[in-house]
This record gives sequence, structure tokens and C-alpha cells, in this order.
Amino acid sequence: MRGTLVRTADGLVIHPPKTGNGWRSIPVSPASAAALREQRQRQRLDRLAAGP
Repeated sequence: MRGTLVRTADGLVIHPPKTGNGWRSIPVSPASAAALREQRQRQRLDRLAAGP
């Protein structure tokens, strides 16, 4: 995710950082990246199963 999660009247919205200094890069090992991708896929499947 790239940005700041903000709660609005319409729900949660991702906004870009306020300044250029708000952007960060975080090194992640290949194993961690794979685990995060797998988790994202499980979340997608859970959302589809839950319906609207």
C-alpha cells in the first residue's frame, strides 16, 4: 500500500503522503514477500466468499 489510510464520511480512503518525506521504502526478504502475497490472495478469496 502506498499512502495514508484516512477515515472519512464515505469510509476508509487511501491518500498520498502530505510531503515527499512521507514516502518510505522498506526492504523485505523474498520469504516475507511471498508470505504477504499469499495473505493478500487469501484476503481476496475471503472477500469474494463474504459477498457484498
